[in-house]
Amino acid sequence: MTVNKALIYITKMDYPNKKASSIQITRTVTALAKFIPVILVVRKLNCSKTDLKEQLRSFYGCETSNNLQVLCFKNFMFKPAYFPLLLMWCYIQFHAKNFTFYTRSYGLAKNLIRFRWLHRKNVFFETHKKNGIYKEDPVPNSEYANMRAEKEKSNQDLKLIKWVYEQVDVLFFLHNHSRLKGEKIFILKNSEFLWYGLKQNHFLPFTERSLKFVYCGDISKTRLFDFLIDVVNHTNSDFKIDVYGGIPSDISIREEQIKSLGISKKFNFHGHISHKELGNRLKEYRFGISLMEGMKVVDYIENGVVPIIPEIPSFTEIFDRSEVVFFTPDSVQELLKAINTCTNRDYDNSALKRVIKKFSINDRAHKIIQHLP
Repeated sequence: MTVNKALIYITKMDYPNKKASSIQITRTVTALAKFIPVILVVRKLNCSKTDLKEQLRSFYGCETSNNLQVLCFKNFMFKPAYFPLLLMWCYIQFHAKNFTFYTRSYGLAKNLIRFRWLHRKNVFFETHKKNGIYKEDPVPNSEYANMRAEKEKSNQDLKLIKWVYEQVDVLFFLHNHSRLKGEKIFILKNSEFLWYGLKQNHFLPFTERSLKFVYCGDISKTRLFDFLIDVVNHTNSDFKIDVYGGIPSDISIREEQIKSLGISKKFNFHGHISHKELGNRLKEYRFGISLMEGMKVVDYIENGVVPIIPEIPSFTEIFDRSEVVFFTPDSVQELLKAINTCTNRDYDNSALKRVIKKFSINDRAHKIIQHLP
C-alpha cells in the first residue's frame, strides 16, 4: 500500500444509488482503496454507515476495506460560502497525508479550483465528453437529430469546460479521441486516457447461452430508446428482447407505446435490479444492444455478452470487429441488418477478454495513482 499518498473523490450524489455514474465511481474508489487511503465524499447516505460495506458488496458487487471512508455532508456545505468548512473537515480526516482531490463534477471542480489558495492540493478531473466537448459522439445526418440536440442542451457551457480543463492539474479523458481533440483546442497541464476499469469474471461460452438479446440502461427519450423501438418494429415475429433499467413511469410510457404498435410481445421489461444481480443475469445472453456510448457495454463484455454497438469513435478506439458487432449509428436499417446477420453466426466471446485485460480496474487505479504527487 502507498501510505504516503491519498485521494479524496468528491461528489454531490446521494449514495448508494442506481445510476451508472455511482457504479463507475464505486468501482474506481474501491479499486484505489486497495493501494491508497481514499475518502468518498457524498451528499446523503441512503443506508446506515454500519450497513454501507454490505451495500457495496450486495448492490455494486464491490469488496472494500477500512481503507475507504465515506463522508457525508449536507447540501449547503457544497456551496461556495461554506465550501471551506468541507475542505477543513477533509484536512482533519487525512491529517498530514499528501492527498489529492478528484472529481467528475464541473461545479465541484470550480469550487476546488477557486479555493486552491486555501487547500493547496492538486485537483484531478475526469471528463466523459466525446470529441472533447460534447455529451455524445456527434452523428451527422442522424434520423434522431432532434433527440440528440435536446440532450446536448444540458451540456456544460464551453467556457466552463475550457476553464476547468485548463485549470486542473491532471485531466483524465474517458475517451482517447477526446484527449487528442482536447490537446489540440485547449492548453492542458497534463492529460491522460483513462477508459472504464473492467473486472475479470468467469462466463459461459457463447454457444452455451440460452437467451439472445438484452438491452440495459435508461429507456427515456434522452437515450434514443425510440430508435430501438423503430428497429424492433421491423424484426421477425419471433424476435424478443429483455430490457433492464428504467423507472416505473418510463416503463409504463414505453409499454403503452409498444402496445399501440402491436409489438408488446417482443419486449420484456424487468426494471431496475442491483448491479450485482444484473451481472448474474447477463451471463445467459448472447448479444447486448447499446445505442449510445455508456457503461452498459462494460456490463456486457465483463459477462461475455457480445455487444451490438454503433460505429462511433468512443467504441472503435476500444474494440475491433472480431469482438463486437458494429452498425451505422442511428440507422434503423443498419441495426436491423446487424441483428438479422448476427443470429446466423456463432461468436467467440472469449475474444472479449483482451479488452478486459487491457483495461482492467486495477490498471485504472494504478494510472490514477501514478499521477499523484
